[in-house]
Amino acid sequence: MADPIKVLQSLAAPLASQYAVFERDQVLTHTQLNEVTSWLDQQDRLSRVTLVGAGIVAGFAVSSDGASVTIGAGLGLTCDGDLVRIDDATTYPRLRPYDATAPRYEPFFDMASGVLLISGELTSGDDPLGVPLTAGALAGQAVILLAETTVSDPDLCTGADCDNLGRERQQRLRVLLASRSTAANLAAGPLTLAERARELPELIAWRPQLGSDLATAEVLIARYRDAAGKTLAGLVDALKNFAENFPGVLAAVFRRNPVADWIATLQRQQDTPASAVLPFHDFLKDLCEAWNAIRDALLDADALPAGPLPLAFPKHLAAGALDAPDDARTAFYPAAADCCSRGTATELKLLLARFDQLIANYAPPTDTVLRVTPSHGEDRPLGERAIPWYYRAAMNAAWNPRLAARRLGNHNLGYRAAEYQGSPRALDPLAGSIAAHEFFRVEGHLGRPVDQVRGELQKLIAARNLPFEVHAVLVHNRKELIKIRPGIRYTDLHRFHYLLRQDVSLRLDESDTFSGQYLDKLKTAIDSKDIPDQTDEGVSVLAAATQARSAVSSLAGTAKPALDQPTYSAYRASTDATRWNNGIAETLRTVGTARVNLGKLSRSDFVSPVDSLIQTTHPIWLDWLDNLIKAKDDKADDKLLLARFATDNPGLDHLGGVWRGGCFVLAYDDSGRVVADFTLAYPCAEVDETEPVEPPLPRPPLRRPPIDVIPIKVVRPVDLVVSTLVGSVVGSKFDAAREALAADLKAVQTDIRAKLETQTANVEGLVKGAFSTKDATAAGTIGLKGVATGDVVLDQMVKDVEYKRQQVQSLVDLVSQGNLPEDSRAQAQAMLTKAQTELGEAVADTTTRVVTQKVDTSSGAAAGVASVLANSTVYVTDAAVAANLGNKLEALKGSAAVPAQAVLISNLQNLNRLKR
Repeated sequence: MADPIKVLQSLAAPLASQYAVFERDQVLTHTQLNEVTSWLDQQDRLSRVTLVGAGIVAGFAVSSDGASVTIGAGLGLTCDGDLVRIDDATTYPRLRPYDATAPRYEPFFDMASGVLLISGELTSGDDPLGVPLTAGALAGQAVILLAETTVSDPDLCTGADCDNLGRERQQRLRVLLASRSTAANLAAGPLTLAERARELPELIAWRPQLGSDLATAEVLIARYRDAAGKTLAGLVDALKNFAENFPGVLAAVFRRNPVADWIATLQRQQDTPASAVLPFHDFLKDLCEAWNAIRDALLDADALPAGPLPLAFPKHLAAGALDAPDDARTAFYPAAADCCSRGTATELKLLLARFDQLIANYAPPTDTVLRVTPSHGEDRPLGERAIPWYYRAAMNAAWNPRLAARRLGNHNLGYRAAEYQGSPRALDPLAGSIAAHEFFRVEGHLGRPVDQVRGELQKLIAARNLPFEVHAVLVHNRKELIKIRPGIRYTDLHRFHYLLRQDVSLRLDESDTFSGQYLDKLKTAIDSKDIPDQTDEGVSVLAAATQARSAVSSLAGTAKPALDQPTYSAYRASTDATRWNNGIAETLRTVGTARVNLGKLSRSDFVSPVDSLIQTTHPIWLDWLDNLIKAKDDKADDKLLLARFATDNPGLDHLGGVWRGGCFVLAYDDSGRVVADFTLAYPCAEVDETEPVEPPLPRPPLRRPPIDVIPIKVVRPVDLVVSTLVGSVVGSKFDAAREALAADLKAVQTDIRAKLETQTANVEGLVKGAFSTKDATAAGTIGLKGVATGDVVLDQMVKDVEYKRQQVQSLVDLVSQGNLPEDSRAQAQAMLTKAQTELGEAVADTTTRVVTQKVDTSSGAAAGVASVLANSTVYVTDAAVAANLGNKLEALKGSAAVPAQAVLISNLQNLNRLKR
């Protein structure tokens, strides 16, 4: 009687371990014959599974139109070694029952309830037991291919005899339908390394945030220490997970589980000094990349596991769901002997060995030899980059898995190539082509003086034509601690400054020359009696001119050595040494006083060099430009602080080197030693150019007006002109009419004096056109001796004003002396300020008396009051005193009773505004 029909599995344990060896004339039994066939069958199946693999190799694409199911051609292997083939696409329009009458196949039954999980069997159109397929019947279904192996007993017994005809082994392919969930369970394969590796975490190397709050080097180091701590914590957790779930992998490589030792070593290395925090941070980045490479290799290790044969899908293959053909489909699991599987296993072994060597060979670097090594960025695998300087020389043997497999570790580029006897290219990596390298490691600089490192790098860049630049920033918030800055940041402001220096120098030269010529003209005029040797106020003409000439010459002698410097830095050094610009105001005051005192003896036909020097603001412009240049430099210095630099360049990152075409940034502390390095992918180093020497500017061949045309000419006083006219007229008239003519000439004299003085004052102005004598007096100038208003108090106040004016003028002359000691000059200056204050009060009080007493200053003896007040107002040059006087004059303006008083106050205000 035959056994119950079931699906047979040829590779189910135990496997055949022997078979009979036949001898001549041996009587064979069925057992001996079956041993041979079983052995051969099992070896054939084992060869397929262990040398090729199991699963769907290709094809078996499933589709449905709602009334039929089509399965494409395909090829597959079951875990029992069955070769499953469909040569051509086949369509199945009918479905027949698949129930307990079919050969029993255990994976098709629910383990808990024993319920059959197959919906039915797909058949051809001529199957009488099948029913047509419908869309409802196909909804949520998937296709299962069953390589059914059975043994049947075809014995037939008659009434007379019962012969043993033996059993038959049958192989057929059934195409079945099952729910999508059932198919998904049936499609599950063996638990490979790849399946288990999906639970391993991908590690992140944390990086610190660089921003505007990086005030000190300690803050920067603390940021990197914290980032390293977070990275290490994630690494330790991953290693523990690995040790727990992959002990076999570790044992196959190391013959033990080294994870505990790895973790202990890393935790000891975590307590590192500040100088080694950045290398330790980079070391942990390497470990994270090495770990992720191990994880990737494990995810590729989908080969059938070694050991007992897996029976995940012993006789079936899941071909996919009808509504989602890629789901519920048996994958292909290559055998361990497959070349790709062997390559993955070898790679995994090398990667694990490298991880072990990374930890064993890490050593905080103390080297001081600067080296640049061509490398690659983090977008390339770790092994393709240059070996960093924080690894010992022995690291070269395991650094690159491909080179390690070939035993060519000395071909790795690295800082310590000389120590591990590197290849010729590794020993001098910059000698050959570096076009294939987009990144360059820069090492041997931490802890060294920044100026030395920067200088060595710049020399190396120039000597080896390296495609990057170097920049230095201070890790602090105090700009006075900056040690590396350009010698000068030369801009158009410096060029404009040079033009102004040449202009001021030219004006001083011309003013000095003109002052000498003017003094000679005055001497000649005095010797020929064309002008008096004193002014109406008693000021010595030659003394005033000589004092003005001395002031100009002294300023030119002090200023020109600085102004004529061809470079800005030389100008600043000379100016800081001589302080020539401190004497400009006093020189211009002395020259201006002389112009006022000698105004009645001179006539200006056009602007003289002295007038040009008085009026120009270019010396002030030089100071303003100095301030602008300094402010610009201060603003540029802000960018030499790491906090500001990181804010302006958010792509700043620490990578242990520099990108091709980028900028290598040295970060140094307040002691000037390098504590970190960063890189940017673009150039941003401040240019440290040599200060240019400006070319000499030729003096103009022709000035407008020419310098040899005297702009200020000596004018004979009215008294002398009148005397000459009188003598000529009297000599040509009859003696009998002398007395009558004398009276007429006296009137002519008065008229000519008034007209000439008015013309001279109007042309020259008391302050270059701002005020005329006629406007000030409303009638003409009358000397102090002619002041007789009838108000004895007012007359005395006018005399007091004139006395105070002379006192101010004397103090101005004293302060203007070039040989006056500094302490005496300071005392004289204080006296001058006090005297100006008293003069201002006296002018205000006298003007108040004129207004309250309703004195008409437009004619008569009272006209001299306006002249004295106007001349005195000119000497009120102190800003505070002038402002006070101006306020008082403004208050009096509304009280003026007669037009002459309003004119007087208005003209005094004009003079007061000019002085302010």
